Amino acid sequence: MIHKFLRAVGFSMFKNNQDILPLLNTLIQKAGSAVLIQDEGIVNGQFTRDFGEGIGVAVYGDFTENDVFHPEYYFPYNSIGVEAPGEVLTVNRFADKNAYCAMCEEPSFGVSLIFHVINGLEYAKKSESSNEPPKIKGVTLSALSVYGKIIMPVMQQEKELAVIRASNSVQRKLMEAAKNGDSNALEDLAMQDMRLANVIGERSAHEDIYSIVSTSFMPFGLESDQYTVIGVIEECDAIKNTLTEEEMYRMIIQCNDVRFSVVINSQDLIGIPEPGRRFKGEIWMQGVLSFE
Repeated sequence: MIHKFLRAVGFSMFKNNQDILPLLNTLIQKAGSAVLIQDEGIVNGQFTRDFGEGIGVAVYGDFTENDVFHPEYYFPYNSIGVEAPGEVLTVNRFADKNAYCAMCEEPSFGVSLIFHVINGLEYAKKSESSNEPPKIKGVTLSALSVYGKIIMPVMQQEKELAVIRASNSVQRKLMEAAKNGDSNALEDLAMQDMRLANVIGERSAHEDIYSIVSTSFMPFGLESDQYTVIGVIEECDAIKNTLTEEEMYRMIIQCNDVRFSVVINSQDLIGIPEPGRRFKGEIWMQGVLSFE
């Protein structure tokens, strides 16, 4: 099967794996960057090439005895992200392929955020050269989307925004206290959830749900790194795939106090994106790790 998110970076014409083989061969021969690592006598490699501003395709594989590269797995990426405030807790290799996912603690969510690591083999190479996992300094979050639409913003007065910011600050402190075992903080959070549920129930009887919920961030499907989001567009730029000339949008999205960039093919976006409006869609979360 073709990679679901390949069309997000401007390759919507590919319908099956046979179609994409020439592209992968070109990518390997004219890669923009490469990382090689030896594992139990086998040389593994990751080749990447940009096909536009921060968008491209990466391919993993290994070399045969005749130094012929055998592709194992490929994925599209959006490497221009936004620095995340959370701490990366763990990085794990997928069981069935030489790729990596990571989990970071997002103080705004109170839960862990899982994302696909774009520079996973770089992490593996640094791990190989040391007895301990490499120290991660930070992560920039980005995403790809194959379905989205633009919805209008929720009009809020400055006083309302100030109350929301104060409430979010209090909630973050309660979450931190709850993690440290504070039972009173747990009770306060439970009461907050109950009050919020009652307010939503009352308002939904006579209001549209998108006027009540300004932003949201929820896991989507069976993949742990895919989410459905509603977020405010802070910035938006049109970009092009230099090979296919297909047009994409890159948007900086603010969602529940977390910021990240999203790239989506213009064919898959309903509406015109502009700062201040909201993006609602399905995303595949990605990230680039930086090391100390």
